[in-house]
Amino acid sequence: MSTRDRTLLGEIESDLLNDKPLEDVLLKVLALGGRASSGPMRDWASHELNGYAESDSDLPSYRRVPASIKIDAVLGYNMIQGQTIGILSLPEAVRNDIKEEVELPFGVAELEDLVRDTNKDGLVRVTFQLSADVAKLMSRSLPPEQHVTDVYWAISRTSVSGVLSRIRTKLVELVAELTASMPANQETPSAEQATQAIQFIQTGKRSTITFANAQSSNGSTSTVTQGAEPHTDSEPSWWTLGRKVAAFIVGCAIIAGAVFAYLALQH
Repeated sequence: MSTRDRTLLGEIESDLLNDKPLEDVLLKVLALGGRASSGPMRDWASHELNGYAESDSDLPSYRRVPASIKIDAVLGYNMIQGQTIGILSLPEAVRNDIKEEVELPFGVAELEDLVRDTNKDGLVRVTFQLSADVAKLMSRSLPPEQHVTDVYWAISRTSVSGVLSRIRTKLVELVAELTASMPANQETPSAEQATQAIQFIQTGKRSTITFANAQSSNGSTSTVTQGAEPHTDSEPSWWTLGRKVAAFIVGCAIIAGAVFAYLALQH
């Protein structure tokens, strides 16, 4: 067993490969962010554990999933449940606020509960904040013996499981990025390495790559910026100089010819 395998980063990798619960893995990532003094790593792990705020503009795109808008209603002596409606069936005042898409800001434990609580159709019921008010507005346009009892989203269990799968994939990418940027004898990532790894799993972009200089006696590091290619001349300098000299000689010859022609005309 190597030194890296016995570190916290090694434990995280082992847990992921052995399909350990996401909550346990994220707790270790949160602790690793503390050891690395990386605020972005701690923030990401904490959000995935505890959930994102409803007004959080940083909600990852993989936490937005397609959904159907459904209603439950009483129609005289009959009851309907899970009737799918379109956005145009909603009151005009709320059509711009309710989309056929659901944001899932919940922590991983709550997401796993949603997967377990699916109904016989494999659907997860998610109630939005204004559902009771929307139900009342819809009931106003119905006869007295009819009314809408509830309005909600229904999302497939597969979609929720997909979010959990994406979080696990992000964790594997995080471990891979840290492993690639750390020398074999380094046990804990630096704040810069941790922050760059988090940036990559969030945006898919790498800004810089930091690596240890093996020939350095003082353990210094070197940083290489991607995307910048060194400029090289397409032709050797001596060839360029030769062309300039030749052009100068030709120019002098042309001027001399013009002078001789002028003098001949004067005679």
